[in-house]
Amino acid sequence: MKILLSLFFLFFVLKVNAQNTFHKIYFFEDSFEIIHNIFPTDSGYYFASMEYSMMNQRFEPLFGRLKLDGSLDWNVRNQDLSYDQNSWASRTELKPNTDGNFTLGFTNNGVIRLLTYKENGIEVLDTVYSNLLSNDSLIFFDLGSIMTVDSNYYAYFTYYDELNDFDQAQGDGEQGVLLAKLSKQGDTLWTHKFHNPMNIPFKPRFGTASCYYNEIDNVIHMIMRESDFVQQEQNEWAKLHYYVVDTNGNILTHFERQDTQRNYAWAGILIKDSIVIYSNYISEYFIYPGFTQPSWYYRPVITAFNSSNNTLWKDTLSNDYIQIGIEYVPNKYVNSSDSTFAGAFTFFDFYVNEDTTEFYALYDIELFNKDILTGENLWERHYRYFPEDSMKRYEHQIIDIEKTFDDGYIMSGSVYSLDSSQAGRPHTYGYIIKTNCLGYLGNPQASFSYSFNENDELILTNTSTQAGGYQWNFGDNSSLMTGENESIISHSYSSNGQYEVELIAYGCDNNNDTTRVIIDVEMKDTGFAGDGSLLTLFPNPTKTGQSTGFYIGKINGEATIQVVNSAGQLVSSFRIPAGETTYLFPCSYSAGTYFFQLTQGSAILEVEKLLVE
Repeated sequence: MKILLSLFFLFFVLKVNAQNTFHKIYFFEDSFEIIHNIFPTDSGYYFASMEYSMMNQRFEPLFGRLKLDGSLDWNVRNQDLSYDQNSWASRTELKPNTDGNFTLGFTNNGVIRLLTYKENGIEVLDTVYSNLLSNDSLIFFDLGSIMTVDSNYYAYFTYYDELNDFDQAQGDGEQGVLLAKLSKQGDTLWTHKFHNPMNIPFKPRFGTASCYYNEIDNVIHMIMRESDFVQQEQNEWAKLHYYVVDTNGNILTHFERQDTQRNYAWAGILIKDSIVIYSNYISEYFIYPGFTQPSWYYRPVITAFNSSNNTLWKDTLSNDYIQIGIEYVPNKYVNSSDSTFAGAFTFFDFYVNEDTTEFYALYDIELFNKDILTGENLWERHYRYFPEDSMKRYEHQIIDIEKTFDDGYIMSGSVYSLDSSQAGRPHTYGYIIKTNCLGYLGNPQASFSYSFNENDELILTNTSTQAGGYQWNFGDNSSLMTGENESIISHSYSSNGQYEVELIAYGCDNNNDTTRVIIDVEMKDTGFAGDGSLLTLFPNPTKTGQSTGFYIGKINGEATIQVVNSAGQLVSSFRIPAGETTYLFPCSYSAGTYFFQLTQGSAILEVEKLLVE
């Protein structure tokens, strides 16, 4: 069976209930802007942001709202100069409390400050917690979060207490993670410090925590790092501690994990059906190519384990060694369904500008959807803020990800321009991506190509974009459903004729696109001779005056067919300008046997016999 002629191509689009998507950066007033948390509603998106004020030389918190198309509705800024706002809780969980109000906060030294706003942006509470620890030399690191639970808050932060530091150069002061339960009225209900008692120099150090409040079990899950401060770098180790803490601060579960010699947990964590999924780094100590001294190098991974501390799966996110940072691992995960979850992170590729030969590391964002039990990627999407008319260097940072009310995803963070920074211009901007339920920024676009193989099967190659599932209708009352990862399928027809092949590409909310192609198919008759690897004759036998054809397989360059009768006389010659093509001609030969020779120059590529009756 071979395709003889493509008669026409018909294309149409059907679109219904399309989800709103956008891809925006946000310029506020100054040069440093991060949208670190976002809360979706069915009418807009609330966000918490932090901006560096060049005028006041400090960070100032912003609370605002976006419309469904991503345009800015309003934002309010806190500019209270009586507080030293030099650092902030960059992962404050932004969601309404029991009063319907939103809270965001920041930290400086031993102080936590929470700002509470009504949904219209009016500030209703400004609460300062200054008694979390008893000394004034406590340093809070910017690794932590504030979780809103009903009318209370759970705050956790990496800290370093230098008051009793034996030798600050050795860094042997008390270091750990502070977990606290706070009331919205300003009361510290309880605190719990996770650390080793300070007793000897070079003691183990704790830090870099991630926490997750499980509303089903009403407990807090926390993963934190313990590292050993040693003289020889290659002997240093870091292991993880996993805790389950109740709402009164009591430890219910504790065990250790050692995924690699220097293991680092990071912000992202998700609990689902007794499975703990978390972001971390694994390490290797070696001499990197081009360097002379050994050092530690890291790979970002996602790890899952169960309540028995058994590792279920581990997914390495990068084949390259990278620095530790919040850009390179997912900082948050969300449930996509009962069996899947989603997250997003930054990775980088290396490029060379062909016009200037300048070398660049360009940063992409990957949004993925994984199976909870296996860690298998069900799909992944890539995004980049990259002007088409220039080769700029932009680095992304995705901090928060949420599921939206239309079943899509929204991600917030920042985009940083190295070129703008070097030129002294504003360089870090708020950044949000809103996708549909499949992680796409557009509607399905259906398209495919086709050919036949040596077994006479119709081969269809799906070249569609932005769809998650497909329906193939072959025009002979048969059809096939395929997923987005099945790009090549085959189909066989039982008789010759014209068939309309239809492909429907499905997106979200029944949004779909359809393309159709009508093809003319003729079957080989019984008695066909030849293996058809390069030259196929049909029908064979044939009759004088009948339309006859020959199909040329894949060849490089021009070729020639010479037709010789049984007496060895040349009766016809055809120039073949291209392979993988069907050629038709009226058979004017008298009854007898003819030999078709496919040649290139002096080489005979194939000979097939044609019987004319």
